[in-house]
Amino acid sequence: MTPFPAVDALLALSRTPLRPAPRDWLIAQRRVGSVLPADYRMLVDHAGGSLRVGDFLAVHVPDARNPNADLVVRMGDMLGGLREAKRSGGVHECPYPLWFEPEGLLPWGGTDNGDGLYWRTRGHPDAWTVVIGESRGPGWEEHAMPLADFLAAFVSGAVTSALLPRSVPASLRVGGT
Repeated sequence: MTPFPAVDALLALSRTPLRPAPRDWLIAQRRVGSVLPADYRMLVDHAGGSLRVGDFLAVHVPDARNPNADLVVRMGDMLGGLREAKRSGGVHECPYPLWFEPEGLLPWGGTDNGDGLYWRTRGHPDAWTVVIGESRGPGWEEHAMPLADFLAAFVSGAVTSALLPRSVPASLRVGGT
C-alpha cells in the first residue's frame, strides 16, 4: 500500500509480477532539473520497470534500458520536437511554454498514436496537471489532476478526452527497467 489510492489502484491492475525497484531519485531529478511528483515516483518505484497503461499509454521512467522508455532521453526528444514546431509554426503548434520556462510542459509519456503526455509545471510538483498534445493535429487538452489520478481515471473510462480512446483494457504492464 502507498499513500496514493490511484497508485494502489493502478498497481492492482498489473498483469505482470511487480518487482519493486526504487530509483536514485536525487540523480534522476538532477538530470531532469526538478523534483518530480511524489505519485509518479511512488508508481515507478513500486512497479519496478517501464510502464504501459491500458495497453495504450507509455509512462517514461528514469534509467530505462530501452531509450524509447527512458524519461530523460524522451524528454529531450519531445521537447526538441516541440521547440522546432513552435519555431516554425508559432504558438498555434503549442500554446504552452516548454520546460525550463515557468509553467512549461515537461514530458512524462506518450500514446501508441504518438500523442505526447506532459506535466504542466505550475506550482509545487505534486500539484502539476496533465497535458496531452496531439501528434497529428493541433489538439491540446489539459486535465486538472496529477499523473496517477489521470492514469487511474483513464483506465476506468472516467477521462473525457477528444484525443484518447474511450475504452481501453484496465491493465498495467510492467517491463524491464
